[in-house]
Amino acid sequence: MQLLRVNSNNELVVPPFECAWLSDETLQLDEEAGCIAFEVKGETDAAVIFKPTPGSKRWQHIVREGSNAEAQQLMTEDNYCVILGSHRNSSLKVEKCGIQCAMVQNVQEFQLSATKFQRFWITFDHGSFSIGTGLPGSPSLFSWMDPSPTAGTRHIGLAAWDKFVAYRNIRMHTAACCSTEAQGHERCAGHVASLEELCRRQVLADLSTENVCAGLHVAHLIDPALDDLAAPLLTFLAEHLDTILDQQKNDFVALPLAIFVALLKNPSLVCSELRLLEAVTLWAQHQDTEAEQRVEALSQLLPLIRFPLMSPEELQAVQSSPLAEMALMKDLLAEALESHGCSTTGAVELLAPLRAAIAVESKRHVRGTGGADLLAAARFQRRLSPAATPLMYMCNGDHNGVCHYIGTAYGQQKFVNPALSGHLQVTASSPSCRSTDPKAIVSGNFLRNNAAGQQRDGSTWWRMDLGAQHRLMCNYYTMRHDASPDYPRSWALQASNDGTVWVDLRQHLDDCTINMAGQYASWPVTGHAARRPFRFFRLLLLPPAASSSRASSRVFPLSYLEFYGYFFKDTPAHGDS
Repeated sequence: MQLLRVNSNNELVVPPFECAWLSDETLQLDEEAGCIAFEVKGETDAAVIFKPTPGSKRWQHIVREGSNAEAQQLMTEDNYCVILGSHRNSSLKVEKCGIQCAMVQNVQEFQLSATKFQRFWITFDHGSFSIGTGLPGSPSLFSWMDPSPTAGTRHIGLAAWDKFVAYRNIRMHTAACCSTEAQGHERCAGHVASLEELCRRQVLADLSTENVCAGLHVAHLIDPALDDLAAPLLTFLAEHLDTILDQQKNDFVALPLAIFVALLKNPSLVCSELRLLEAVTLWAQHQDTEAEQRVEALSQLLPLIRFPLMSPEELQAVQSSPLAEMALMKDLLAEALESHGCSTTGAVELLAPLRAAIAVESKRHVRGTGGADLLAAARFQRRLSPAATPLMYMCNGDHNGVCHYIGTAYGQQKFVNPALSGHLQVTASSPSCRSTDPKAIVSGNFLRNNAAGQQRDGSTWWRMDLGAQHRLMCNYYTMRHDASPDYPRSWALQASNDGTVWVDLRQHLDDCTINMAGQYASWPVTGHAARRPFRFFRLLLLPPAASSSRASSRVFPLSYLEFYGYFFKDTPAHGDS
């Protein structure tokens, strides 16, 4: 049985025929109304379920514990299911209790992408649905109203059909946030937009880097009446912060504290942590307030900077900044240095584990971390980097890894074996022959007999060179065994930037995961070395563990190899994170 999983990029991966129910009260409908916004990636069938009671797969009925009579009464539960990318990714479909109620076919906006995340929002209001793309508040593309709405609908589930689907940036807004009338496919009869709706729509239509700060000022002054308008404005500001800091500095430093705090919490923020610290320092210097008020403001802003994601060199530079003498800043820097494996005295310590901001609570329930734990967890989560492309592991044999990405010309064409086209190189410890074909392990095809033999120095390995202009910050990798019965048990995943000096990313000692011909196996990569981008990767066969009774193998069978993580197309500076 495959279980729900949250990867290192805070993406919720839902396996086939499963459903992730959102346990947080903040992600549930309020009085049977609300707008759920999210980003999704998958090949087909991303399903959003609305029910009075959570806990089932997709729309399947729940059979509860109890007597037969009680079970008969509770087996069928009313539900709604909105399916994006239905019918082989060609349609949008709305179902009630498994029965189709509405469908829109061959509309590109409702089709999923297997290579990139797309934004959708769904408004539910007492049996009435509005569905749109982009930011909440954008014009809806489809509406449907149930003539006999189900009472008590409160819970929301994110589901998949026969393919893995990934969700991220899941947010709940009020129903008024997305109450624009349907455009393009079906209009709500008799609906006349209010002046407030028209103004909100016009602000979003004319949004730019020149006026977003002014729009946030207005939304803040009339808060909470325009609270739902602030959300898309904040997202736009987060996505274009670098440009605004360069071109609209005076407007930026005039932002209220509440807006700045919300900005640093926004999941769409695209900016380096060092640049964010510079923005906080700049903002604080331009505040015409008393020293105590300035310190209080900084106490809210500084914990939102993700110091653990800075490189050791950046942390060293921060220690000489004007804010370094603050007690809070010293604590945050100490936490960051500890996570890098160094104390303030320079001693090497155990690495602090990465912390997740969303977690699987039970078999089919997920919830976010709350309070101070959420704030601490967020500091260890990587933001979307403008210099890196996230290539996250979803399932064994997927098409999300670096080899497939390079083989598709960075997602622009159909896949061509990158080792054959010369975009990356794969070598083995033994010469190429019928039973050792390095280029074939990135082809995606199953190889019945493919193994690296022992070199003269006694080493046995497979090595991959991503190319001079490519680097990968690896956080997961997948390998597939060939058809031979010689299963690898002890090996190391290593990385290098020069092909000479290697560092261990992960060691496997007497690992019995692979025990079948053609079996896939995948492992996460964590630790300090996993936070650095590398050009070369190597699987090195190790001697058997001391406790193992197996004889030492001289061959390393391998049919398929793929790496995942954060991909840098141009060579980054050493230690870039």
